[in-house]
Amino acid sequence: MNEEPTDLEDLSEGEQTKLQNENPELFLKLHEEWRKFNLYFMGIDDAEDE
Repeated sequence: MNEEPTDLEDLSEGEQTKLQNENPELFLKLHEEWRKFNLYFMGIDDAEDE
């Protein structure tokens, strides 16, 4: 029952805050993946290796 979340969209705001406090590395990883997905979805190329 203690699964790691794989997507911030699946978590409520309170759950995101709890995750950020308890596991900041995982929170930042998920947040970055979410940000990249949204940039891609909006058609913005966020290539890191320019």
